[in-house]
Amino acid sequence: MKSSRAYVRKYLGFAATGFFGLACFNLVVDPQHLFRVVKIDQFNREKYQVAEPVLRTVKSLDLEGGKYDALILGTSRTHNGIDPLHPVFDGASAYNAALEGSHIYEIRDVLKFALEHQDLETVILGLDMGSFSVNWTPGEDFSKSRFVDRNVYLSYLDRLISRHTTIDSLKTIAKNAIDYEQDIIETDRGFKKRQAKSIDSRQLFREELNYSLARVEETDLSVPAFSEDTLEVLREIIADCREHNIELKLFISPVHARQLEKMRELGRYKDFENWKRELVTIVEEDARRNFQKPRVSLWDFSGYNSITTEAVPPEKSSEQMRWYLEASHYKKELGDVILAVMAQDSARFEDLPSDFGVLLTENTLETHLASIRTAGDRYRQDYPHEVAEVAQAVRSALGYTVSRQQ
Repeated sequence: MKSSRAYVRKYLGFAATGFFGLACFNLVVDPQHLFRVVKIDQFNREKYQVAEPVLRTVKSLDLEGGKYDALILGTSRTHNGIDPLHPVFDGASAYNAALEGSHIYEIRDVLKFALEHQDLETVILGLDMGSFSVNWTPGEDFSKSRFVDRNVYLSYLDRLISRHTTIDSLKTIAKNAIDYEQDIIETDRGFKKRQAKSIDSRQLFREELNYSLARVEETDLSVPAFSEDTLEVLREIIADCREHNIELKLFISPVHARQLEKMRELGRYKDFENWKRELVTIVEEDARRNFQKPRVSLWDFSGYNSITTEAVPPEKSSEQMRWYLEASHYKKELGDVILAVMAQDSARFEDLPSDFGVLLTENTLETHLASIRTAGDRYRQDYPHEVAEVAQAVRSALGYTVSRQQ
């Protein structure tokens, strides 16, 4: 009996020592950049495993511990496209706090958190209609982050002894040791940087389309695309920036024309136009209340224009697109143009098409929307094969033919 008890004690002691050693190993390597004990060159300095399951926590830690005077907010489009190291930020320290699949409620909370920890001078917010959807539930990552005042050590303590984290730790060490370069790197400024890499653009466009339509049959398309409640959150964001004397720049993301065609097939294009009208109304209301102060700028880079109608290379082509990864996400190169246009720095892009980037006001809005409709008709004439492919994918996903909104 005594020998059995001694064996059990030794076994438990050995197991405890092993788990403790494993936890210490993962704590030091810290592949997801959660615990931040130490960074060592050619060991764990570059973090290759920061991904969506921990992205919100990582960015909350960055905003709590860093020092920034310019903040970039938005969805994955902004996360992928707006570089905080762009020359327009010369003299400023900018951080990209945009989040994958972010909702306007979440964006508001990130801004409020940043205001508690940073002395901001500028906020740039990329707007997408999907962020104003009526139905939204915060993800587990947000609820574990510093954005909701959670203790990160307690939230992620179980990760220190997980098999997945251990594998990520070994990958981190190996990749740092060989000066590894991969397609995607999360930078210290929150930017989702992509290395130059040859890709099959046509295939990516199709994959993104199919992925976005995967659960569309379960979606109630009769539910409004946005609501007064979600629009009110934008008013809160503007008010917070006013209260703290922060320059706020808003822009509507430049999705590819195929994305707009998907919107038309789903019967959401009129909603998109009405959403823009609501944005302009909000900005104009603020301008009238603060007529002695600089206006909040609202730029529209969406629609059918010389950039968003960029031709997609044929299947299996080695040709690379200049502006787009796929229909939903634009490249850093286009993000650079967006920043230059909003800064009115035309010297950086002398050959910039005149139809890309319109400053929206109550005086310019309706003419601009009409111009987009005309350009859309032209796109459908010039690229019937693209329109047909998108239409077929949408109808297959829905299981029936929907009537399009012109």
